[in-house]
Amino acid sequence: MISTFLLNRKSTSSFESGGECPRFISHQVFILVLSINEIAPKPRKILQLLRLLQINNGVFVKATRATQQMLRLVEPYVTYGYVTEQWVGQTLTH
Repeated sequence: MISTFLLNRKSTSSFESGGECPRFISHQVFILVLSINEIAPKPRKILQLLRLLQINNGVFVKATRATQQMLRLVEPYVTYGYVTEQWVGQTLTH
């Protein structure tokens, strides 16, 4: 029990510092909450790559190190959350 807690704690801390994501987090949900107009070119390009062009649009993205780096740059413009693969499957089938 204690070794599992330490393993989870270690993977979570490395995830927050830009390392690999933990095993239990497989996908993320991004929802655009601010307009794409009048923002810097780099965050705008990232939002275009994520296909977030209109307010209240959402996208499911696989949680990787690259998406974490993108998230840091567009964080003021989006809201996000972590979901499991099981939750995504249940949501899409309903």
